[in-house]
Amino acid sequence: MSIKMADVNVTNRRLFVNAFFLGFITLGVQIILLREFLMVYSNNELVVGLILALWMIFTSAGTISFKFFNLNRIKVKQLLLKILFLFLSFYPILSAFLVETLKNSISGIGTMMSLQEIVIYSVFILFPLCVSGGFLFALINSFYTQKAQVEKIYSFEALGSMTGGALVSLFFIWKLQINNFNSLEYLSLIILIYLLIIEYRNFKYKSASLLFFLYLLVSAGFFHYDLNKIAKEKLFPGQKILETKESFQGNITVTKTGNQINFFENNIFLFSSDDAVQPEENVHYPFLQRPDSKNILVAGGEVKSIVSEILKYPSVKKIDFVEQNQLL
Repeated sequence: MSIKMADVNVTNRRLFVNAFFLGFITLGVQIILLREFLMVYSNNELVVGLILALWMIFTSAGTISFKFFNLNRIKVKQLLLKILFLFLSFYPILSAFLVETLKNSISGIGTMMSLQEIVIYSVFILFPLCVSGGFLFALINSFYTQKAQVEKIYSFEALGSMTGGALVSLFFIWKLQINNFNSLEYLSLIILIYLLIIEYRNFKYKSASLLFFLYLLVSAGFFHYDLNKIAKEKLFPGQKILETKESFQGNITVTKTGNQINFFENNIFLFSSDDAVQPEENVHYPFLQRPDSKNILVAGGEVKSIVSEILKYPSVKKIDFVEQNQLL
């Protein structure tokens, strides 16, 4: 009897950890995909409310749908739990790739998406992810009937959400400033390592070996293929990608068309290197009002051309240049 109780305690701990990693992966992915959608939707923050609403609706639908499945066998539940975790490990990478590569097919190159297109596009991307997460949460809770245990599941899921959110927002985005695809790849590898440890501790060496092989294969694929650059090439067709980087303010992509260098922030065109008209307008119109200005403040723009125009005025002694996104 004591052995059975010990087995129950071990199972309980594993399910609590499952709840933790469910919150960890879902909130981490939510933050990253929100950044992806903001970039594709040209930094339109109004759609954040739409994305979050769809996320909650689809997650709730996934949780409610669990009651329509007759899952009574423990082994079936455990197998389904592993499958859903694997799906949540890899689908977010695919969804981020689809966010960027399908945009031009839906709304056209260089155009903003309509509200109807945004809704259809978002539903298509988010539905599989959110429904799976909601279903998995109900699946984990189905192992328990006691209220106290279910409350612990909620607590561990919330703790995992806080941990995943902090890791992504404070470490991946703020500290390391790595791109969204690399962030999703790291999250995927963390989940794979967790599943590998679980299989090994359960003495399931064959499945553990398969997971280890999958881990090596996925790691090699992530190392060899730059998904971020491949996706940006689809998002900016006909242009050569010179550089694409992430900061906590958003994405900066530099492209080349002929001899012209173009700068984009979150899919919005900022300026190009061969634009002679815009720097002249930005500089000479203000100087018509204050031709003897000595201290100049420049807020954004193409530094080289603007400074060259400002230095045509002999009165200038000092130029301060400020830009919101530090990458620029």
